[in-house]
Amino acid sequence: MKSGSVSPMADRLYVAITTPFAPDDSIDFTALAAHLAFLELNGIEALFLGGTTGEFETLTYKERCELLRFTRSHFDGIIVFNVSSCSLKESLAYVAVAEEYGANMITALPPFYRAKVGDSGIVTFFNAIANATKLPLILYNFTLHSQNSISLEIVNQVRCIAIKDSDKNYDLIQHSPVYLCGGDSIIADAISRGAGGVVSVQGNYQPAKIVELVALSKQGDVRAEEMQRAVAETATIYRKSKQIARIKRGLSAIVPGYPTAVRVPLMPLLPEESNEIAEWCKEHGYE
Repeated sequence: MKSGSVSPMADRLYVAITTPFAPDDSIDFTALAAHLAFLELNGIEALFLGGTTGEFETLTYKERCELLRFTRSHFDGIIVFNVSSCSLKESLAYVAVAEEYGANMITALPPFYRAKVGDSGIVTFFNAIANATKLPLILYNFTLHSQNSISLEIVNQVRCIAIKDSDKNYDLIQHSPVYLCGGDSIIADAISRGAGGVVSVQGNYQPAKIVELVALSKQGDVRAEEMQRAVAETATIYRKSKQIARIKRGLSAIVPGYPTAVRVPLMPLLPEESNEIAEWCKEHGYE
């Protein structure tokens, strides 16, 4: 089991990695290994594992545990393991798994489904997780899916090392230990405003470009602007409906044998949708 050879600092680039599924709907670990090798070869040193892009809500407890165990054995870099659940008891069980299988950090959404529960309940939930482990905690702000936002009051009352923000709430930047931008289309802008790191989806299929964009943005290099425009243009193709299915279709052209299957309630691409991604891959030399 690899322990992770990169220093576990929060202010870095992470890839929110997808989860491949075989024809029998099991996790395709052969494809996952190939994807991990591709990412490492292209400069990716940190992952957000089992998150939204990884379809964690469709995975069983056993599958989420096995996903971490396998990834740790095949990836030398930093692994941030998602311990999110509606159940605090289950989140705490995932914390124990994160410790056992060698995650470097954990991340958690506010408890979802029950909307507008109030800050005090979310603070209690997060602090129970933080106090159960020595692993650093990254708060995960994604109101679209959790129905509960991470407010400045919550940030001030929870022991965490960073906030991964998918809401584009720049007010959190100055109040976060480290602010992690959760949108590929705004990497350069977020870093110019003080974001310390990035959690990227496009890094799944064009990791080298995202690595370069983050580096140029942190250096204040004017070339970041042009590269950001290209990344934002790509986002318009991949962020249409069925985003995760589109990402997997792109990966199938880049990582040999990578499956395009998604789990219900997500649906596969229609032929015309698949062809749109195929055209993008051809234009960029992938297919």
